[in-house]
Amino acid sequence: MAGNLLGREVGAEDVADAFVWLARSNKVTACTITVDGGNIEASLR
Repeated sequence: MAGNLLGREVGAEDVADAFVWLARSNKVTACTITVDGGNIEASLR
């Protein structure tokens, strides 16, 4: 957890919440949502 800025693990429920939010959004096109808990090492470079 040293590289995790939020200090908590990202679980399947967190990913599912982001998916449901995006699926229910009426006016969103071409959106990327990063669900990594602030883990800098997980980001694309």
